[in-house]
Amino acid sequence: MPSASPLPPDTEWISPEGVILGDLACIACGYNLRSCGATDQCPECGESVAIAVRERWARDQRKPWVERYGEALLVLASAAIYVAATWLL
Repeated sequence: MPSASPLPPDTEWISPEGVILGDLACIACGYNLRSCGATDQCPECGESVAIAVRERWARDQRKPWVERYGEALLVLASAAIYVAATWLL
């Protein structure tokens, strides 16, 4: 049974050979993983580069409206707290 590819599909920031083309920070130490292999370990701390690759890919897949929706909820909650605090005082 063939194993699943560690590389996410359709990523323009990874070369066909599996080399990181853009800036990508290691999730453990923040080292810039540009030009590292996507299946290697971070040269600074030894953390798996694949973890950072999967996290970046998942972040890229998020819909922009989801983040805006979260920000809108935060603004509404802050406004509600402000109104309640002013009304109580």
